[in-house]
Amino acid sequence: MHNIASQVRTPLLSAHGVRTDHSSTINTSQKDWENPQVYQRNRLGSHVPLVSHTKQSQALSRFSGTAKLSDWTNVKVLSGSEWRFNLFEMPESVPSDFYKPSFDTSQWSKIPVPSNWECQGFGTPIYTNIIYPFPVTPPYVPKDNPTGCYTHTFDVAENWTTNRLELSVEAHSLDPQLLSRHAIVAKLYHDSPDLSNAEPVVEGSLDLVGQGLDTSDRMAGSEADWHTGAAKGSWDMMLQGEAGPALWSAEEPNLYILVLSLIAPDGSHVESESCQVGFRQDEIRGRQLLHNNQPIMIKGVNRHMHEDRRGKAVTEDSMLADITLLKQLNFNAVRNAHYPNNNRWYELCNQYGIYLMDEANVETHGFEPTFTKKNAHPACWPEWHEAIVDRGVRMIKRDKNHPSIIAWSCGNESGFGKAHSDMANFYRQLDPSRPTHYEGGGSRTDATDIICPMYARVDECVSLANIALEHRPVIQCEYAHAMGNSNGNYKEYWEMYDKHPHLQGGFIWDWVDQGLINTAKAPSGKTVEYWAYGGDFGSFPDDAQFCINGMVWPNRQPHPGCYEAKACMAPVAFAVSQATGQPGYVVTVTNKNWFTTTEALVFSFRLLADGLPIRQEAEEGWTQFDIAQIPPQEEQEVRLHPQRVPGGLQDSELALELRAQLLTATPWAPEGHVVAEAQIGLTPQHYLDQLPRQPPQQEAEYEEESEPLTVHWQDEDGRDTVTVQGDKGLKVVISGSTGCIREWNMGGQPLLTEGVTPCFFRACIDNDRGGTGGRSYASRWKAAGLDRMKVVAESCRLKSEPGEDGSVVVSASFTMRPDPNMDTIIGQTAHNLDESQRPMSSSEEQEAPGVPLQEPTDRWLGARGPGHIDVGVQYIIRGSGDITTSWQLDTSKAIPSKLPMFMYRLVPLLFRALGWVLAKLSLFPHLAGSADRGACWIYRSLPRIGLHFGVPKRCEQVQWYGAGPHECYWDRKSGAPAREYSSTVKDMHVPYIVPGENGGRADVRWGSVQDKDGRGITAVSDSQLMQMSVTQWVPPPALSPSACSLPAHAPSKISIQCTPACNMLHLHQQILGTHHAHRS
Repeated sequence: MHNIASQVRTPLLSAHGVRTDHSSTINTSQKDWENPQVYQRNRLGSHVPLVSHTKQSQALSRFSGTAKLSDWTNVKVLSGSEWRFNLFEMPESVPSDFYKPSFDTSQWSKIPVPSNWECQGFGTPIYTNIIYPFPVTPPYVPKDNPTGCYTHTFDVAENWTTNRLELSVEAHSLDPQLLSRHAIVAKLYHDSPDLSNAEPVVEGSLDLVGQGLDTSDRMAGSEADWHTGAAKGSWDMMLQGEAGPALWSAEEPNLYILVLSLIAPDGSHVESESCQVGFRQDEIRGRQLLHNNQPIMIKGVNRHMHEDRRGKAVTEDSMLADITLLKQLNFNAVRNAHYPNNNRWYELCNQYGIYLMDEANVETHGFEPTFTKKNAHPACWPEWHEAIVDRGVRMIKRDKNHPSIIAWSCGNESGFGKAHSDMANFYRQLDPSRPTHYEGGGSRTDATDIICPMYARVDECVSLANIALEHRPVIQCEYAHAMGNSNGNYKEYWEMYDKHPHLQGGFIWDWVDQGLINTAKAPSGKTVEYWAYGGDFGSFPDDAQFCINGMVWPNRQPHPGCYEAKACMAPVAFAVSQATGQPGYVVTVTNKNWFTTTEALVFSFRLLADGLPIRQEAEEGWTQFDIAQIPPQEEQEVRLHPQRVPGGLQDSELALELRAQLLTATPWAPEGHVVAEAQIGLTPQHYLDQLPRQPPQQEAEYEEESEPLTVHWQDEDGRDTVTVQGDKGLKVVISGSTGCIREWNMGGQPLLTEGVTPCFFRACIDNDRGGTGGRSYASRWKAAGLDRMKVVAESCRLKSEPGEDGSVVVSASFTMRPDPNMDTIIGQTAHNLDESQRPMSSSEEQEAPGVPLQEPTDRWLGARGPGHIDVGVQYIIRGSGDITTSWQLDTSKAIPSKLPMFMYRLVPLLFRALGWVLAKLSLFPHLAGSADRGACWIYRSLPRIGLHFGVPKRCEQVQWYGAGPHECYWDRKSGAPAREYSSTVKDMHVPYIVPGENGGRADVRWGSVQDKDGRGITAVSDSQLMQMSVTQWVPPPALSPSACSLPAHAPSKISIQCTPACNMLHLHQQILGTHHAHRS
């Protein structure tokens, strides 16, 4: 019977002990957790994970999906069970003898291990990004320092008592003294699903030259080698065939299993160890990151370890869910942000094929968030030097054998100091086969072999790539901030990456919304679960939703932005050549992979007419076509012979769709998984050259006669209102107070529950709120009053006149201004955060209290006085019930005010000139982009220009011809082909954790909302494309703050918002964008 105990303190400032060679320098009068020199105690040297297998077959099968540590006789698994646990307020409150077997812990609680105790009901989950939830007075910690104590009792096999036992978070290792007079036999196997009868590729022995063996050194290049003061051995892998070993890459993760066995003098087996081996080479050459001599593109994402019920204690199932989804979405790389991960994560990435940037657990952003004070961070302080460098040392010594790792990182947002330089130098000395990375210091330090900016804009990236005399590639360590409804303009990044040889992609921030399960009372009184974030558990200070910035929800369901990333990073590209005058389409297929051909793919195409397949039979009109295997980074042309275009479609909008699918299933996707697809619009020059078309069918024209329309004028509150009526229950009322359609009935049934009105506002998204001092889009919109615009009744003018074909033409003009009696709604989130109330985070400055809503805090960057919009509209009402509208809008007085000429023209030019000079002179490359970014401060915009109206609750069916099927916007639609789609009002909603603008569909030609009998409204654009959203509408008083995060309530009405292009301003809707004031 053995008893173990551990004491864990608040992770931010916990200490672990000291190495024996530093014991003489420790100030023993200090508490361990307040002594920077104490970072370990009684800890063995770091090494790769070891297991101690009693059989070679166990070692060989270690990495199979069925292998379990609990099945191996030399290992006692202590995780996956419940331990006794007690949470104390501070370390001083912990009983001094709690770790002794005699100490009674029977009254302590039980807690699953591993887990975050906050997720098990102990303590309070805290989310902050930069600010610390306690005073920053290092090395001292606050008196309130929660400390968790764990104890566990377990049985040990009797035959273990003769050996030395070691406690490890990952493995048991053999006493080096046992190596004396023993032999080491090494065998290398090619990894495969069934290794039960596998034969080694090569085998040999290692010569012992001492009494210790370190199996942790790498296998690199074309030669496998191990070397320490204890044993040496090498093989020439090229002797195994002319081609040599199969190389490892994310595209082809060829793995070998190395088994080292300890053989006693009498020939008996003592124990075996095994590890995955991938032959690869990573280097910086020619200003490119080369993997196996190829300039790969980093299609990456930052990933935190997170589960919504377990916190940081992630399971293998969760890791596999991430990896398979990453592969399906065409990602190939992950930055382990911002700490080393569970060892199993690396093994799975080796197996499935994911490039990894391994990052040391170093971040001190809160010490000096602006990074303008040179020595403000612990990396510059001698007393913290050893503790910081040790974090990198431990990481590389544990992880160096994993082929998936292509770069080592010195941490994140911790300034720059000697500790970073020394850590990078240690990486290079121990492992020269991989480059180093560190963004701190603006990538201008000796700690990084890569220029790795955060959130550089497209032109900034190009400027960095064009710096003269620079030898390092540009790879963004963070970009495309995926907070809420985001990831706009992603296509522009990848067009840039594909064009410039020194730009090699980057890592999106970030992978998963880090929401934790919490409960709340719904308006119905039912207790429901929802995803909570900073502040939801009563913590203060907090950074609210800045942990909710992932590409996927906590349950790993993809955000709509994922499909944009998948399309832009697709490994296959399609293009249609110009018309040749011969039948068929000439299509160019490009293989953008670096190591694999298109052998594993099957290709197909189809033709669409007005969003529908021309052939409606099986396979939805898709036809496979043959094409020879395309080598990596090459292209090939193929002539496709599409089906005959039926008669009557000559004037239709035709499009050619192409796709590449998996020929067979892989470990990460099923057979038929779509790897890449493209939709290419065909011009008349394309399709007129095709096969002869059938003559169009003449349709008999028939128009039912209807009674003439009647026009009635009526005084309402001193304003003239127009009513147009016809037969079959047609009734259209245009209000004399608003100039808008107030009522629209057909067949005696109302089509509207809310009138058709101009709309110049959308619910704000997180990217709208980025900025300080009133410079965010949301602040400027609020200052202009765009969130509460109302028609000024006195300004309304109406007139009517007969139109062509018996129609009635009603013209209206009016002015809209902010309603002084309506509270602002900008900034409201699920937690009532408002820019005018308190900061969104430590770097989103609070707006001055008491500032009038009509005036900005920064006069030059807001708006001058209330918004003012002049509107002119013409309604053409026909007896059929159709209404054609034509709008003229003057929003020049509502757009946040134009800056003075000095600010509006000269300042951007000065900033751009400064950036150009710095780039040309190769001076301060980190400032070259920042200077150019100054030109982006003064963009002027409106949230939306469109129409808004409500329809009855019974209208739940939505159809449209436009981009889809998922949510998309005009700066995020590459992965949303234009087709005819159908959905429901409920399914149009996208449940972002923080409510905001959602559910839009871009490039809409027509859209309709109808009931089950087909009655409803269809909106058609006769010239330009629309942005459309259909959403459930719930009166704000019915919602509690937390209810906004809960499942959608039953709709009381439907709201439709169609955003046509305005003929005068040519505006659709404010872009989603991809930048925000960054949080990690």
